[in-house]
Formats: sequence, C-alpha cells, structure tokens
Amino acid sequence: MELALKTQSFQGEVPVKVKQVWKPIRTADVNEMATSVVALYGNGLGILAEHEDLAFDMMGWPKEKLQVTPRPDNSTNPKQNQN
Repeated sequence: MELALKTQSFQGEVPVKVKQVWKPIRTADVNEMATSVVALYGNGLGILAEHEDLAFDMMGWPKEKLQVTPRPDNSTNPKQNQN
C-alpha cells in the first residue's frame, strides 16, 4: 500500500488500515486441498512426488510426521536385471 501511494507522490502515514477476519476452515476446504495435493502427487509421478514436504505444507501438517523413505533403485533389484 505504501509503495502504491509513494508512486502517486503521497507522503505521510497510510490513511487505510487493512484488517482480515479469517473464517474457520471448513471440511469442504480440507477436502478440496487434499484433492489438489493428490492430483499434484500423481501416484508418485507428479510434481509433489519429489517434494513431499510441499504437500505437508499445503495440508498444514507438521513436517515432523514426514518420513522420507528412499526409493528403490532399479539397478539393485535382481529380478529386473535378469534376462
């Protein structure tokens, strides 16, 4: 706001105070966010597959609960290396 007023050559205190009244989160809001996270995760192939911590941020979950498990490397799987 201050920057916008400064570009209009306004000097002094900002004449407007912005106050946000947050509404409580509804179940529908959580469901919509979960649907978005699932779509972005895409069965481990989407954009959130490599950044699972972002999914936790989006859902508002504590990152302490995030357990990062290493993905299996195909080169170490003897069944896939057999011809």
